[in-house]
Amino acid sequence: MLLACDMGPSFSQVQEIDTIEAYEEFLAKDPDGVYKFAIEKRLEELYFERGQKEMTTEAWQAYLDRFPEGASAEKAKRELATAMYSDAVKQDTVEAYEAFLEKNRKGGDKWLVARAKGRIAVLQYGGISMGEPKVERVNMAEDPKGELNGWGVSVEVTNDGDKTLEYVSITLEYMADEGYVLAAKDYPLVSKTWSLPASDEQMRPIKPKEKRTWLWTESDEQVPKGWNQKVKLNLTGLRFVE
Repeated sequence: MLLACDMGPSFSQVQEIDTIEAYEEFLAKDPDGVYKFAIEKRLEELYFERGQKEMTTEAWQAYLDRFPEGASAEKAKRELATAMYSDAVKQDTVEAYEAFLEKNRKGGDKWLVARAKGRIAVLQYGGISMGEPKVERVNMAEDPKGELNGWGVSVEVTNDGDKTLEYVSITLEYMADEGYVLAAKDYPLVSKTWSLPASDEQMRPIKPKEKRTWLWTESDEQVPKGWNQKVKLNLTGLRFVE
């Protein structure tokens, strides 16, 4: 009697299947075979493509675990930090942001780190609130009769607490139809220092029970492609008057 061994699909068959699972199974059976280099190259592409498609902590971590020195490792690290921050935002607790900082404080994205620290300060204070954001067409030269050549986002912010605030920052997220973030901008409601000319109101601290209007404008050319005119606003910075 002749016994046949099931060697599994051939390399050409695996190429036709073209999935992470198929390549990994083939490689496990022949880890040092002649196709190792080609398979590793294709696997790195597929792991990265999965990260881009799923945009999750798990997908990006899987790429970095498999290819820590890969050609796209640095970009994957940035995307992983963004996904981890998104996970923290979904929970929106001091503990979730502290867990994010624990993993990203050193060498992490400085903007995400700053937002996480700011969000912790906001949650711990618990005395500041926002109304519903308003999105509308605007004239970028602030000419009431001029062409509507940009977009304005505004929201009412109230200091409901018992402390005077010298700094409050808001993060604006431009949303796509699919529900993911196309771009994010940080802009203060009030601050003692500005890189651009600021009004007296923008520099004056917010007293307890006081309300202010936050406004952000962007030209048609500057808003991200695919934007559906929907936004998310989050208070991500807070500092008290000492």
